[in-house]
Amino acid sequence: MRLDDKTLIPLWSVVTAIPFIIGAIMWITYVYSDVAQAKENIEKLEKHQDKNSDLLIEIRDRVIRIEERITDKGK
Repeated sequence: MRLDDKTLIPLWSVVTAIPFIIGAIMWITYVYSDVAQAKENIEKLEKHQDKNSDLLIEIRDRVIRIEERITDKGK
Protein backbone atom coordinates (compact mmCIF):
# COMPACT_ATOMS: atom_id res chain seq x y z
CA MET A 1 0.00 0.00 0.00
CA ARG A 2 1.41 3.34 -1.04
CA LEU A 3 0.14 6.70 0.12
CA ASP A 4 0.82 9.44 -2.36
CA ASP A 5 -1.09 11.96 -4.46
CA LYS A 6 -2.54 9.13 -6.55
CA THR A 7 -4.11 7.38 -3.56
CA LEU A 8 -7.88 7.42 -3.78
CA ILE A 9 -10.50 6.80 -1.16
CA PRO A 10 -13.59 5.04 -2.45
CA LEU A 11 -16.67 7.26 -2.52
CA TRP A 12 -18.69 4.53 -0.83
CA SER A 13 -16.36 4.65 2.20
CA VAL A 14 -16.79 8.40 2.51
CA VAL A 15 -20.57 8.21 2.14
CA THR A 16 -20.86 5.53 4.82
CA ALA A 17 -18.47 7.32 7.19
CA ILE A 18 -20.32 10.66 7.16
CA PRO A 19 -23.35 9.50 9.21
CA PHE A 20 -21.07 7.94 11.81
CA ILE A 21 -19.04 11.14 12.11
CA ILE A 22 -22.18 13.27 12.43
CA GLY A 23 -23.58 10.83 14.99
CA ALA A 24 -20.38 10.97 17.02
CA ILE A 25 -20.43 14.76 17.02
CA MET A 26 -24.07 14.80 18.14
CA TRP A 27 -23.38 12.24 20.87
CA ILE A 28 -20.40 14.21 22.20
CA THR A 29 -22.52 17.38 22.24
CA TYR A 30 -25.27 15.57 24.15
CA VAL A 31 -22.82 14.19 26.71
CA TYR A 32 -21.24 17.62 27.17
CA SER A 33 -24.67 19.13 27.76
CA ASP A 34 -25.48 16.49 30.39
CA VAL A 35 -22.17 17.07 32.16
CA ALA A 36 -22.72 20.83 32.24
CA GLN A 37 -26.20 20.34 33.70
CA ALA A 38 -24.85 17.88 36.28
CA LYS A 39 -22.19 20.39 37.35
CA GLU A 40 -24.87 23.03 37.95
CA ASN A 41 -26.96 20.58 39.96
CA ILE A 42 -23.96 19.56 42.07
CA GLU A 43 -23.16 23.20 42.84
CA LYS A 44 -26.76 23.83 43.92
CA LEU A 45 -26.75 20.72 46.12
CA GLU A 46 -23.44 21.71 47.72
CA LYS A 47 -24.85 25.14 48.62
CA HIS A 48 -27.97 23.52 50.02
CA GLN A 49 -25.88 21.03 52.00
CA ASP A 50 -23.78 23.86 53.47
CA LYS A 51 -26.95 25.64 54.61
CA ASN A 52 -28.25 22.45 56.19
CA SER A 53 -24.94 21.85 57.96
CA ASP A 54 -25.01 25.35 59.42
CA LEU A 55 -28.58 24.82 60.58
CA LEU A 56 -27.73 21.50 62.22
CA ILE A 57 -24.77 23.06 64.04
CA GLU A 58 -27.02 25.85 65.31
CA ILE A 59 -29.63 23.33 66.49
CA ARG A 60 -26.95 21.28 68.25
CA ASP A 61 -25.67 24.37 70.06
CA ARG A 62 -29.16 25.29 71.19
CA VAL A 63 -29.83 21.78 72.46
CA ILE A 64 -26.58 21.89 74.42
CA ARG A 65 -27.64 25.20 76.00
CA ILE A 66 -31.09 23.80 76.85
CA GLU A 67 -29.56 20.68 78.43
CA GLU A 68 -27.20 22.85 80.51
CA ARG A 69 -30.13 24.95 81.80
CA ILE A 70 -32.12 21.83 82.64
CA THR A 71 -29.21 20.27 84.55
CA ASP A 72 -28.51 23.57 86.37
CA LYS A 73 -32.16 23.83 87.52
CA GLY A 74 -32.11 20.22 88.73
CA LYS A 75 -29.29 20.94 91.22
